Formats: sequence, C-alpha cells, structure tokens
Amino acid sequence: MYFSNHLAIGQNEEQRLPTFEEFLKGSTCSKSLLSPANEAYERDVPVRVYENSSLGFRIQYPSDWQLEEQFCTAEHQEFVQDSAMVNIQSTPNSKEPGSVFITITFDQTVPLNDHVISLTKMSTMMPDLKISDPQPINFKGIPAYHLIITRGGYSFNEIIMDVNGYRYNINSPMADFVSSSAIQKVIDSFSVP
Repeated sequence: MYFSNHLAIGQNEEQRLPTFEEFLKGSTCSKSLLSPANEAYERDVPVRVYENSSLGFRIQYPSDWQLEEQFCTAEHQEFVQDSAMVNIQSTPNSKEPGSVFITITFDQTVPLNDHVISLTKMSTMMPDLKISDPQPINFKGIPAYHLIITRGGYSFNEIIMDVNGYRYNINSPMADFVSSSAIQKVIDSFSVP
C-alpha cells in the first residue's frame, strides 16, 4: 500500500505525517474485495474520478495523487468493526501536497449523534486523544458532524455522516505543509447517490 510518511515540500524540505500503520492502530487490513472502482486515468486530465458503487460514493482528486482501497477489521477490546478505507494522497511529485482518508463502516446500529457522544467521552479517557467540541453541520444536504481530532501529536479535520446504512468518516490532516485548497476541493467533490 502506498502511504508515505513524508510529504515533499519544495525541493529539499520534508514534513512527517503518520504512517498508514500508525493511523490504523488496532486494525487488520487486507487488499480490497470490493467491486472494481471506475477511475479515469487520462494523463492530460487534471482530476481523476473515483466511483465505487459497493461503497456508495464518488469523489474527484488531483491526477498526480494516488488512491488505495483497503478492507479492514478493527478490533478494540470486545468491539469488532468491518470497514473499508479509501486513502487519497499526494506523491513526492505532486504539485500540491495533501491527503484525504475516507473510512466507510457498514451496518450502523448506533445513531450518529450517540456515536459522536461516545467518541467525545472516549477522548476523555485516552490521554493521547483529544476531540474538539463536535459541531453539527449540513454537508451537501446531509446531516453530519465536524470534529477536530488530535492524536499522537497530529490533528485532523473529520466529517462524519450516515447515508444509506453506511457511516462515512472523511479525514484530512491539519498541517502547514499540506495544501488546504487541494484537500478542500477533494472533500467538496464527495457525493453519494
């Protein structure tokens, strides 16, 4: 899987991001068994389109970024959760550095509001995890929450929403060395049928 723990800034500068393994602590992942994704690979096109009917969403991202899918089972204490992850990230040769992680969990039994309350409570019990005051938002007509999560010294914006039985978590890093405009364009292009 491609997930560099460094993003190139300028010619010789680098800033560290968490490795994909650090991001997925407590998870077991394998190559995706999901239906094949449709993706445009034309070289002269500035944007690629990723669409996956199994996961129920579509998103656009810069053509010089990479995309990787994973199917994961996260086990935390007695809780087991199956999910899919789509990691969209710049490469060292990308014009604008950045990344967007989308986690899709299946068979949601806990209402979104209760889930967000649980996350906030959990953060009070874990010294390396901090979750900002979650804010209810409207994301393209879908009720959602916006959070800022800090863990292991890294901060992420997160949007959480439930659509058609799936819970979508859209994460993006908060750092000076990523292109917030490129990341925002990717997030703004996210759509569910």
